[in-house]
Amino acid sequence: MKPGQTSSRAKSLQLGSTSVTPTVSQQIGLQEFWKWMAGFALVILMIEWQVFHRKPLRIRMKAEG
Repeated sequence: MKPGQTSSRAKSLQLGSTSVTPTVSQQIGLQEFWKWMAGFALVILMIEWQVFHRKPLRIRMKAEG
C-alpha cells in the first residue's frame, strides 16, 4: 500500500474509555454448511420426483404385450 492510502480494516476503535478491537468470526463453518444441506435436499427431491413419475411395472407390462 502507498504511504498516502488508508486501510479499510480497523485495527482498534476507542469509545470513551473503552478500546474495541475487531475479532475473526467463528461462523464461517456454519455459513458454508447450508449450501451442502440445500444440495442434498435437492438431490433427494429429484430422486423422489423420478420415483413418483415412473410408471408401475404392471402398466408397462400391459402396454408391451
